[in-house]
Amino acid sequence: MNHRSFVQRKPLPRRRDKFQIPCLVQQDQVVMTPAKQIPHHYVVPQAGQVGTANQFGQQNYQQGQEGTIKLINSGRSSSMRILTDKSGKTTTSKKPAALSNLKEVKDMPLQIGRPKSKASQRDSPNPNGEINSPFHESSFDVAFDAFLVNASENAPSSLSNAMEIFFKDQLNASTVCYWEDISSLQILYSYSKNLRIRRDVGIAGLAFVSRSINKAQSFPLHPSFDSNIDGKVSSSDGPFICFPVFDFRNAIVGVVEVVRSSSSSVFTADEENLINHFVKKFKTLSRYIIQPQKIDPILLEIMQLMSVDQLILFFESRLTPYFKCRAFEIWEYNEEKDVMVRYFQNKTVIVNDHTGIVGEAIREAQLCNCEVNKLHRSYDPVIDTETEESVLVLPVIEATSKNKYAIVLRGANHQAFLNSNPSNTSSNTSGTGKNNMLSSARSNVSGNAFVVAGNAGGIFTSYDEEKLKSLAPYLALALSNASNHSLFFDQYQKSRYEQEGLTALLEVAEVLSSVLDIEKLTATIMEKGRLLTNADRCSLFLVNDAGDRLITSFQRGLRESIDIPINKGIAGKTVSEARILNIADAYEDPAFDPSTDSESGYRTKSILSVPIYNYRGEIIGVTEMVNKLDNRPFGQWDAKMIQIFNVFCGISLENARLYQHSLDMSQQLHSFFEVSFSLSKSENIQLLLTDIMQNARKVICAERASLFLVDPAANVLKSFIFDGGDVPPTLPLTTGIAASCAQTKEPLTVNDVYHDPRFNRSVDSSSGFRTNSVCVAPVITSDGQVMGVAEMVNKVGGNFTESDQKMLQSFAAFASVSLENSRLKDTVTLGSVTIEMQKYVGESERDKTDQIPVLLKLTEEQEQKIRILNFFAIEWDEIDKFKIIFSLFTEFGLLKEFDVKNEMLFTFLYEIRHMYHSVPYHNWIHAIDVSQYVSYEMRTAKLNEKFTKFEMFSILVAAVCHDAGHDGFNNIYNVKAETPLGILFKDQSVMETHHCSVAISILSRDECNLFHKISDTDIKKMWTLIIKLILSTDMAHHFNLVKTAGEILDKKEYNINVPEHRLLTMQLVLKVADISNVSRPFTLADKWCDVLNQEFFRQGDHEKQQGIGLTSPLNDREHPDKPKSQIGFYNFICIPLYQTLARMCPELIVNVNSVKANLEVWKSMMPPPKPEETK
Repeated sequence: MNHRSFVQRKPLPRRRDKFQIPCLVQQDQVVMTPAKQIPHHYVVPQAGQVGTANQFGQQNYQQGQEGTIKLINSGRSSSMRILTDKSGKTTTSKKPAALSNLKEVKDMPLQIGRPKSKASQRDSPNPNGEINSPFHESSFDVAFDAFLVNASENAPSSLSNAMEIFFKDQLNASTVCYWEDISSLQILYSYSKNLRIRRDVGIAGLAFVSRSINKAQSFPLHPSFDSNIDGKVSSSDGPFICFPVFDFRNAIVGVVEVVRSSSSSVFTADEENLINHFVKKFKTLSRYIIQPQKIDPILLEIMQLMSVDQLILFFESRLTPYFKCRAFEIWEYNEEKDVMVRYFQNKTVIVNDHTGIVGEAIREAQLCNCEVNKLHRSYDPVIDTETEESVLVLPVIEATSKNKYAIVLRGANHQAFLNSNPSNTSSNTSGTGKNNMLSSARSNVSGNAFVVAGNAGGIFTSYDEEKLKSLAPYLALALSNASNHSLFFDQYQKSRYEQEGLTALLEVAEVLSSVLDIEKLTATIMEKGRLLTNADRCSLFLVNDAGDRLITSFQRGLRESIDIPINKGIAGKTVSEARILNIADAYEDPAFDPSTDSESGYRTKSILSVPIYNYRGEIIGVTEMVNKLDNRPFGQWDAKMIQIFNVFCGISLENARLYQHSLDMSQQLHSFFEVSFSLSKSENIQLLLTDIMQNARKVICAERASLFLVDPAANVLKSFIFDGGDVPPTLPLTTGIAASCAQTKEPLTVNDVYHDPRFNRSVDSSSGFRTNSVCVAPVITSDGQVMGVAEMVNKVGGNFTESDQKMLQSFAAFASVSLENSRLKDTVTLGSVTIEMQKYVGESERDKTDQIPVLLKLTEEQEQKIRILNFFAIEWDEIDKFKIIFSLFTEFGLLKEFDVKNEMLFTFLYEIRHMYHSVPYHNWIHAIDVSQYVSYEMRTAKLNEKFTKFEMFSILVAAVCHDAGHDGFNNIYNVKAETPLGILFKDQSVMETHHCSVAISILSRDECNLFHKISDTDIKKMWTLIIKLILSTDMAHHFNLVKTAGEILDKKEYNINVPEHRLLTMQLVLKVADISNVSRPFTLADKWCDVLNQEFFRQGDHEKQQGIGLTSPLNDREHPDKPKSQIGFYNFICIPLYQTLARMCPELIVNVNSVKANLEVWKSMMPPPKPEETK
């Protein structure tokens, strides 16, 4: 099949080398050129005038009929051009006579023979008696020559630019706009204004429809003037003239719109004659002026014989940028089988129901230039994509077979090309781009004009159509030849490659299976892979242990290995997409990284990148073949061969890794054995930890190893063990990689510390040591607390890996076991309170009485919470409860007043906390809750100004101790069940007496004696006061206390300065705090009620089991009535108590109101009474 067998709906332009202007005379060729097609200054010789051999060098010319020049080449191999001036003089030039060289033409002396002197030339008469003079070109001719030169540039906008430059100069115009006709789209398009309009609107539309010159004295006053169109061309109100320009077929190719400034004169008859003369000359020469880009160079590449998959890759890499489009496709349609095949990225058979725009164009054999794909009637989102873009389809019919072809361009992208041409610059740049293509194309529905600006790159122009027409037969021929070649070649290569490939693969498998050294294995893989595909180079990229980088241990042509992120480059794309990548032109792929070429001076062209899988189906590496030696892209067979080859590579690499892993494990087990032996023998913790860190350093291959212990009180890391160099004695816990590890409790590996913001450079600065990489792991106790950090510095011979990090974690676990064992021994010796205190109270803070330890300070937000009624102790952590007591005692200045050191208060709280049992309600949380409320009452009622520090000290200590040792059962139960406490304190307040006993036992210890500075006389008062306060919390004394206080208040005898009244006030303050839950916001009061009910139900369950009967209906789990029980409790217990205290301390009336508000909520929760209950 040859290209003459392809026909199109419109004939292709004839070869350019037959239509050069002036004529090119080539060897053994006769060219007939009509005289009317030659510019007027190339005058036809007089009839019968014949040049001589001296003049033309074996070239002859003669006058033919009807003004035709006949040029005959009589043996010269070089091309010449023959020029004749008005006087009949002729000249020759051996330079090519292409349009692009017309500037040379006009500057050539137009003479023949030996030159005469200037005088003789001037004065020598011709046979007619006229004086011969040199040929002078008119200004129009010079300008027209320049126009031809500009118009012949290989660019879509060349003709438009040439037109506008020519008429702006010749007609003294302020604005010239050339509208190119795009007949397939039925629009006029201006490159310079970046506008497109319908053919029948505006002044340009009038000129197109009338096919004649239109002019007027005022541009905007013309009846056809449209502000949306012509107003964007020019804002002048001066004269204008508008006319169409025709081609040699008498078809309009464009419209020229010329506008002058306001003060200019109207266009004259001479200027109109000039326009007509130009239009006539342009029409004559249009077949030579309007030509697509030269395609000879690319044709040579297209017509090379190659396989279909190689040709597809070539089309993508070369023709997409050639046509300045997003995608280039070729379709093949077999009418007999009714099958369509698309060649784009690969060969794909298209389902007939989804052929889209191309399907209609190829079946109807009609060119289709679609401005917006979504507006086409055959648009299919699957084939034509969801993106709004232009489509150009050119069908090509093969006359000798049943096949039809279609060349498809998608997504015109001329904008960058247009912007590179300065003549296209326009102030009208209000485009909206691709996103507005659809709305712009629909804008003619409601308006009279169709104007779109700013989307020049979005459509395919007539220039694109002609360029595609000239190339289409060759593309179809190349595809047909490639199909035939591929069919034959595949059959031949299949048998040959299968034999050679299988032989080579067997050899490779044998070689690979015998290599266990990773470095030797990678070198073998590279060389064998290169030979299998006939590639120039090969690279092996392996995924690192962390799975975030690709490392190649070997690459032919480079001295050092490459380490890149796993998502970078062609290899990274292969891993992320988990597929084979066959790239014909690497530099056209956005994923390609040319930096390697820059470093090595190598030029990468084609790449075949194939993933390597392990037995679990995970990608562990990539083989990358570079530049096939026959300068073609890699084929499908190459991909299949490497895919099979990589199976053996994956197995071999896994075997080598397992072998290396077994060696590493052997060394690690040996180190673990040594450490385990040390754990069982050594009693010196420092020697033991030194042994652990030395073994860790050897196994991990680090330059230095250190173990830091956390000192929470000083907020530092203390250097405890260091192997391989000196380190600072302490490091701050706020900065540094080790500090970050301690804070996050997570291991860290940093292989470039100077680019990590967490790295503390001051350590290197002070020691002179250079840290490059760091691997750290936290030393964590069995309960999740960080005791320290194990650190490795500077991996020998590379970077720390994930396996190094895991190994360090193992050694950190050994260190943790050793430290915990050591602390257990210390606990026996020093006591658990000392161990606990070390976590929160530093050595320097233990003797302080006026400064809370740093780690026992509340935050500002927490300080605010403990000062308000909306406090919920259950939500606070254990250590936070200690912080609350430290804050309250410090707030009222009690620690300093009574010389209570931080160490003593911490010890007291630690010991008294352990005396509280894990019961639902009367536990350590309740003690903190009561203590907070006592401080709230004193602060609200300003009792801290009325009570002495002695009294405040006693009431706060009583609050902390008031329920110590509570077993969750009330006094009635203890007596009735005859518990030991019930028997012992039968005639007293059973639990309250027990609480006093517990408090006395704790406070009597030297290390917990908060009263050690109180005198013997005052100590009796202190104990008396605390005991009376704790005993007053017995509900058996409740009504008596409330009654006594009420009577004093009723008699108006209450005086805070009276000792009995002061004691009564303090007792009521503590009692109110003991049942403070009822005055807190209802959501909290309700939660506390549920907690208290759990304790009641627990007692009721015991009462039922022991058969002693329920001591209270509230204890019955099976018949709960929370609202009813709370209403009774509020009315009979809470409100009278709160009101009495409020009468003594009026500021506390707010608490009375809070209790009453909660009571109303409980009442609202009661069901309505039954009718019989209301009677």
